[in-house]
Amino acid sequence: MKNEESTVQVKDKAKAMQLRWFPLIILLMSLLLLFGCQSVTTGSAEDVDAVEEAVTYAVGDTGPAGGLVFYDKGQYSEGWRYLESAPPESEVSLQWGSHGSDLNVTSHGIGEGRGNTGRIAEAIRELEMRPQGATYCEDLVIGGFDDWFLPSLDELDLIFWSLAQKDLGTFQKEGYGYWSSSEFDENFAWAQGFSEGVQGKIEKTELFLVRAVRAF
Repeated sequence: MKNEESTVQVKDKAKAMQLRWFPLIILLMSLLLLFGCQSVTTGSAEDVDAVEEAVTYAVGDTGPAGGLVFYDKGQYSEGWRYLESAPPESEVSLQWGSHGSDLNVTSHGIGEGRGNTGRIAEAIRELEMRPQGATYCEDLVIGGFDDWFLPSLDELDLIFWSLAQKDLGTFQKEGYGYWSSSEFDENFAWAQGFSEGVQGKIEKTELFLVRAVRAF
């Protein structure tokens, strides 16, 4: 009987010890879970950014949206490094728009196409005009990407020399031209022929080809 009583007392003490430490164990587990989740969340956001910048492209490579990369400025700045042309099936023939109105809101340089497009599209909507080149690009969605724009004159020239001249990207050449988002005046905007690469001012009411691009 003494042995049985002794065994019962030992078991009771063991249970008491377990009950005493149980709240502390629960607290420690909760703290580990809390800080572990915060660490994973923070790490995930940083990892996504790192992966995006770790992927590199060469001119002529297929970009994230299925088009072709035509420019690499060498490093990420202002949220982008590469320019990608849209796939050829997205190409349409449209007017430039805003004929008779000098918008005076566009530039020619590399990196200016997105800003040009947004300002042109806003002006065209205010004038209550039907969709034109800039608004078409701004509304375009391809492969889940909706950040397309009409290239500036210098960006369009890059497409010609980096892709079209090398028979990449399926561009129309003889007898065809492409709109840029760079305006000349109230009646004309800049475009480029893709046969010889000649740039010139074209009346905004002319039907020219539109090939959208995006920066990433």
